[in-house]
Amino acid sequence: MSSENEWLWLQERHANVVADDFYFTGILTPRSTDNPLGSNITSVNVETFPGLNTLGMGRNDFASGGVNPPHVHHPRASELLMVLEGTLLVELVSSNQNGNRVFSKAVNKGDVFLIPQGMAHFQKNTGDGNNAVGISKPLAANSQEFTQLILLCLIILHLKFLLMI
Repeated sequence: MSSENEWLWLQERHANVVADDFYFTGILTPRSTDNPLGSNITSVNVETFPGLNTLGMGRNDFASGGVNPPHVHHPRASELLMVLEGTLLVELVSSNQNGNRVFSKAVNKGDVFLIPQGMAHFQKNTGDGNNAVGISKPLAANSQEFTQLILLCLIILHLKFLLMI
């Protein structure tokens, strides 16, 4: 949904707006990570929380070794990631005329990491057998996340990531 459509959507239903449109419960509720990636994203956006109206956020649950696979918020949004529990390895790849550069950082509980707009990135729980939790905030309306599980993206991310799969 484009930001223009989101604004129209809220305006059209203005007469029917209720207090619950400005309330969301469950962001602190852990989600199942029992899947091949060992991760689960809880999206909080205008569809699940109407009052956000062009805003959004998400809860990222990671099992031990769980991965949020390479993806891009393209071209609409940068993203802030705050780690609530555990340690996440965050890697991103710049893309410019001077070549690609990999940035890698272990992000611990209480730390915040910025993922600039349009950069391929991933997160992996590197904690000692413990689960990890992060809260992500795209800095735009509906950021249109595209998961890139194609060979090109895996090649761009350096050998260290390939060995962790």
